[in-house]
Amino acid sequence: MAQRSAVRPSLARGIARAVAGALPAAVGTLLVAAVVGLAGAPVARADRASAAAALPAGGQPILVVVRSPWSSNDWDDVPRRPEMAVYPDGQFLITKADGRLWGGVLPRETLLDLVDFLANDVQMASLSMTYFVSSPLTTFTTYTFTTRSGTSSVRRRASGGFGTNVKAVEAQLDRVDQRMLELADRADRPYAPGRLLVVSRLVVADPALPVWAWNDTVPFAALGDATDLSRRGAILADDDARLVRDAVEQSAAWRLGDRAHELRLRPALPHELAMGVWRNPVAKPAPVVAAPVPAPAPVPAPAPAPVPAPAAPVPATPASMSDGSPMGPAVPAATLPTLPPPSVPVPSVPVPSVPVPVPVAPAPVPVPEPAPAPAP
Repeated sequence: MAQRSAVRPSLARGIARAVAGALPAAVGTLLVAAVVGLAGAPVARADRASAAAALPAGGQPILVVVRSPWSSNDWDDVPRRPEMAVYPDGQFLITKADGRLWGGVLPRETLLDLVDFLANDVQMASLSMTYFVSSPLTTFTTYTFTTRSGTSSVRRRASGGFGTNVKAVEAQLDRVDQRMLELADRADRPYAPGRLLVVSRLVVADPALPVWAWNDTVPFAALGDATDLSRRGAILADDDARLVRDAVEQSAAWRLGDRAHELRLRPALPHELAMGVWRNPVAKPAPVVAAPVPAPAPVPAPAPAPVPAPAAPVPATPASMSDGSPMGPAVPAATLPTLPPPSVPVPSVPVPSVPVPVPVAPAPVPVPEPAPAPAP
């Protein structure tokens, strides 16, 4: 039986690169191939098994990458779209150059290889750096990595800088960005889950704001309370989602009476769908259609029990005398009468037919007319 190599792929590649740097190119190339060959298919299968065991429970994303300005706060961050996100079921989201969020599904092996890359090669859970000098008016990118063991985050500054572990961590994050961009083609359709995350906050009821005209359909006060920022927003679906989306496309803020709300929204992310959908207090409940009750199957009538055939009559046996002879006169057995054999028909001699003469009717005898009477 072939023995499994104990050298991990990432460690093998590190050793090969280190040794190859100190040897001639030809020797280094051969050594790289030999060491990497130690990390064969059995180790790859073992790494995928450990990656599968590390997947977070509850549908939480494995990796989320979010870009935000330095002055960002909860009002900006809660409805912000991620740059990239990967989920345990293979769902993959990425914001492309058109500013829209695109989605796709990674094959299982590709997903596990990515998790192994992040956890063991890059070692996302242990990445940490500190910038010495703050840099206002810049953009930060936050990488949040979650496994079954816990969640870790590292924040990178777009303007760069000096500090503890900055160069080494930024180099590892460059590898993560490159790996994710190689998967961008997997996100081949616009992400449209049919549900929206809506977040609101109270603002001054300026008379210049448009008046909410759909209070009978979507109560303005109830919508504002349910989607308030303190509650991290709410999930809207179906007609409510379409109405609020159309309203926000017309204006970000609305008022009704002395109350006004500013609204922000984005497509609900896969892990946010578990929050539950907001129940509109005035929405008509969907009609409950009773499932048809199937007619009971006819019960087959039991087969009639077989009627036993009547027993053949047993002839009476006459009592016998003491000497063994039967008592009384012997009764002769009934016999059938002897019938004469059937007679054989004798063929008759054909008699020639004689035509019978038909009598001819006599000719009619003329009757003389009477003589006229004499005149007086």
